[in-house]
Order: sequence, then structure tokens, then C-alpha cells
Amino acid sequence: MMDYAKWIGALETIWKLPEGKLQKVYEKNVESLMASGMADDSLTIAFTNMLKKSGGKPWKGKPSELLNKLQDFEESMYL
Repeated sequence: MMDYAKWIGALETIWKLPEGKLQKVYEKNVESLMASGMADDSLTIAFTNMLKKSGGKPWKGKPSELLNKLQDFEESMYL
């Protein structure tokens, strides 16, 4: 990552951009990719559906019970 930061800094200098401009754009792209990846993640979908159905009430139980419960909310979750 440090090498990448050096390249970005050099490009900003060559292109006469404000310091940190390319780094900010890169960070926004990474955040956007992470968010879009989460939207299609079966575990995230299962948790979201479970929370919606429970009305936000806390869940208590063993991890194995949670896994079984989550599988009820997302068919494509092959765990």
C-alpha cells in the first residue's frame, strides 16, 4: 500500500493536482466496492432479513442455533 501511496503522490505532482486528491478518490472507490459487495453477500442478506422480521429485538442463543436461524432467511447461504 505504501508503494501505491508513493505513486499517487507522484501522479498528483506531475498532474498538478492538490495533495491528497487522488488518495481521496481511491478511498471512495474502495468504500463503494466494499458496500456493493456487502449488498450481495448472503450472510448480510440473512442478517438483514432476520433483523427486519424480529423488529430489531436482540437474539440470544448458541452460534450453531444462529447459523440455523440465518439459513432460514437466505436460501443461497451454503454454510
